[in-house]
Amino acid sequence: MRKDEVLDFLNKATKEILGNNSKETLDASYISNQLHCDRSNVSRIINELWREGKIIKIAGRPVSFLSYDSCLSFYNVSTLPTYVPLGRTLSDYLSDNQHKVDDSHKQQDSDELLQSLKIPFQKGKAAVCYPPYGLNTLIIGKAGTGKNKLTKMMINYAIEKGVKNNNCPQFVVDCPMFSNSPEQFLQLLLNSDEKRKKSLLERSSNGFLVFKNFDKLHPDSLELLFSMIRNNYYYSNQLSKIHEIDFMIILTTSLDSDNPLINKIINYIPIVIQIEDIDNRSPYEKMQVVLDVFSKEARRTRNTITISKDVLCCFCLKKYQNNILQLENEIKMICSKAYVYSLSSYSKQIDINLLMLPNEYLETDKSDSNYKSTISAILNYIDEDKIVFERTGSCQAFQQIKQYQNNNSQYLSNQFLEELSINSMNNIESHISESISCLQNCQDKQLQAIKNNIDPYLTQLFNQLVLSNPQYSNLKFHSQLLYGIYLHITSLVKKRNIEENSFKSLTENVYPNDYQTAYMLYKSINQHYKLPFNSRELDYLTTYLAITNKFASKRNIAILVIAHGQNTAKEMVDYVKDCQNNQIQLDYINYTEQTSLQQCIKLVTLKATSLEKNSELVIMCDLQPLTSISEIVSQKSGIPCKSIYPLSLSSLLELVEKCKDNYEGIDNIKLSSNNSNYTLTNQSDQHFVTEVVNRIIDKAAIFIDCKKAVNNLENVLYSILNKIDMSYSNDLAVKFYCHCVSMLERVIKNEPWQYNRIKKFIDNHHSLMFSIEKAFEPVNNIYGIKIPQTELAYVAEIFEEYM
Repeated sequence: MRKDEVLDFLNKATKEILGNNSKETLDASYISNQLHCDRSNVSRIINELWREGKIIKIAGRPVSFLSYDSCLSFYNVSTLPTYVPLGRTLSDYLSDNQHKVDDSHKQQDSDELLQSLKIPFQKGKAAVCYPPYGLNTLIIGKAGTGKNKLTKMMINYAIEKGVKNNNCPQFVVDCPMFSNSPEQFLQLLLNSDEKRKKSLLERSSNGFLVFKNFDKLHPDSLELLFSMIRNNYYYSNQLSKIHEIDFMIILTTSLDSDNPLINKIINYIPIVIQIEDIDNRSPYEKMQVVLDVFSKEARRTRNTITISKDVLCCFCLKKYQNNILQLENEIKMICSKAYVYSLSSYSKQIDINLLMLPNEYLETDKSDSNYKSTISAILNYIDEDKIVFERTGSCQAFQQIKQYQNNNSQYLSNQFLEELSINSMNNIESHISESISCLQNCQDKQLQAIKNNIDPYLTQLFNQLVLSNPQYSNLKFHSQLLYGIYLHITSLVKKRNIEENSFKSLTENVYPNDYQTAYMLYKSINQHYKLPFNSRELDYLTTYLAITNKFASKRNIAILVIAHGQNTAKEMVDYVKDCQNNQIQLDYINYTEQTSLQQCIKLVTLKATSLEKNSELVIMCDLQPLTSISEIVSQKSGIPCKSIYPLSLSSLLELVEKCKDNYEGIDNIKLSSNNSNYTLTNQSDQHFVTEVVNRIIDKAAIFIDCKKAVNNLENVLYSILNKIDMSYSNDLAVKFYCHCVSMLERVIKNEPWQYNRIKKFIDNHHSLMFSIEKAFEPVNNIYGIKIPQTELAYVAEIFEEYM
C-alpha cells in the first residue's frame, strides 16, 4: 500500500462526503476496509500524511480524517487547521475564516508566529497596560534585531485595547544625535515649544517617550535621564515647579545585558526585555524573517520575485552580524542585481538563483548539520521548487511552512495526551499502534509535556515489575515507547473512573506471556490505589506491552553505498552523514578500476556479517554488475539484503529517511525518486564510453575529476532518456559527456555561457527543459552549484537532434 493511494482515496472520499453533505466519517477502519489493506499499515500512512499537513485529523471516537486540499477547495478558504480537538468541529474554524482577509504575505504585527518574540511581547503588553501610565521599560538587543518594531507593537497594543486613546502622544528621541551636546538634550526635554508653550516632557503626558540607543548620550545627559527615572519627577523650565512623570518611558540599547551602564539603570526599570539575535533563533523563525523581507521587497518594488529553495536555504544558513538590518540590505543588493539581469533577458519578473549570491552565501559549515537538517525538513513543506512573491507581497510558501510549525507546535502535545487517555476503544491494538507511531515522531517539547503529566511513582513501579523481566530487555533502550503506557495508567489513577467488570479477556490467549506480566502490574496498581478490576484495562496494558516489545525488537537497517570512481561513494556518504547525524548506519565502498567484482563481494559480505544482531542491509549502487550483489551477499552472510539503484544524492537522502521510519523491513522500502529504467547493460557500450573518457574528455578537462564527473553525469543521461522516452546511442552519449564536463567546469568557475533568446527557446521546449533541469538536480547537489537555464538550453539542443 503506497502513501499516494491512501491520499488519492481520501481526496475522492472527502469530495463525495462534502458534496453530498453526508455525516459519514472516514476513520482508519473504514479506509482499510475500502482499500482492502491491513489497518496498522493504513494507520501508519495516515499519521505520516497528517504530519505532512495533507490531511485533517478530527478527534473523536473513532478519530476521523479528511483531505486538507479537498476541504480548502470545497470551502474556498485560504487555510484550515490540520487538527480539530475533541468537542469542536471544522465548522467552528470555517465561521472564523469567513471574516478574515488573506494576509499570508504579511509578517504578523504581533509576531505570534515568531517564538523568540512571544515572551518579549508578553512583557511589553504587561508594561504598557499597567496603570496609571505604564511601567518604564528597557529593551536590549543587538542592532537590527527589531527593537523599534517591538516598541511600535507595544504602543499599538495599548491603543487597540483602549488603554491609550488613538491620539496619545508618541515621541521618539534619537539619542546618538545628542552624544556630544548635553545642552541640546536638556533644551529638547525641558524648553517649551514656541507653538504649544509646553516642553517635550509636558507634551508626553499620558503617552510614550522613547529614547532610542540611550547609551549613546553624553554622561551628563545620562545622569539627567537616570535622575528622572529614579525620582519619577522633573523640574519645569522655570525650575520652580516639580512635575510628576505621567508618561511611559521606553529605553532601547544595543549593549550587552552585563554592561556596567545597564547594571546602573536596571535597578530602576521594572521591565527589562531581551531580544535574541536572528542567528540564535530557530530555523523556522529565521526562515519566516527571510520570507518576510523578500515579501516586503516585492511589495516595495511592485515586481514579482522568485527564488529557489536552494536560495532560501542559503539565506537561512548565512550568519548576519547586524541581524535583520544586514539581511534587508543584502536582499536589496541581490534583488537589484537580479533586476538588471531581468531587463537584459526581457523577463517580466525578478528571478534569483544561486549564481547571483555572493560567495559567502555558498560557504557551508559542518557544525551546522542539525540546523541544515531542520531547514531541509521545513523546505519539504513547500510544494514547488520555486518560491514566488507576487507584486502585492503575497506568497503561498508562507501558508505551506506554517504547516511545519503547526505539526510541531506545543498544542500537538495536548492533543496527544487527549488521545492517549481514551478508556473505551473499539480496536485497542490499532489505537496503540497509532499512539506509538505518534511517540516515535514527537519533538522534545511534546515529550516534555507528556513527561510532566506522568506520575513518577507509577513509572518506578512499572520499571520494577516489567523492565526487570528479561522478556522486555529491549524496552530498556526505548523508554520513549513507554511514555504512552505511563501516561495511560497515570490518567486512570488521577480520574479514578474505572468501572468494575469481569469480562472474558481478549488478550490472555493472544499474548499469554505479556498477559501475565500485565496482570501482575495491574494488580499492584489496583492494590495500591484501591481501584476496581476492569478486564478491558488489563487488555490495554497487555496489548501495549506486546506491541511496544515488537517495536523495540525491530530489525535495524544499515545502508552500504557502492559507486564507480575513486571517491564518489565516500563523498556522498560523508555529505549524508553530516546531514543525518549518524541516525542510520551508513558505509561505502569505492569501486575503482583496481577492484575486482570478487573482491567487492568479499568486502560487502564482511561488512554485512559485522552488523549488529537483527540487522538488514540495503545496498545502493550506481551501475551493473553491482546491482545483483545483494543476492550473493545475502546467501553468504545470512543477512537480509536488498539492492536499490541507480545511485544519486537525492535518492540516497530519501533512502535514509525511509530507513529511519521503517518498521516492516527492507522489502517494503521503495523510493519515489528511483524512477529510471535505464542501466548500462551492454559491455561494449560501457567500454566505448570509458575509451572516450580516457582519450578525449580527460585530456580536455582542466581541474575537474573527469571520471567522477562522467559517473555522475551517467545517471543524468539515463534519467533524461527515460523521461523523454528516447533510446541510448554512443553518438549521443559522446556529445553529452563532452559538453557537460566542460559545462560543469564553467559553472563551478561562475563563467556560464549565455544563450540568445533564452525565453523563446524555453517557451518552445518547455517539456524538454523541465526534464533536463530535474535530471541535473543530483549533480547540482553533489557540486554545490545551480546550472543556469542558459547552459541547459545547449544540453537540450543535443537531445533535440535525436528526437
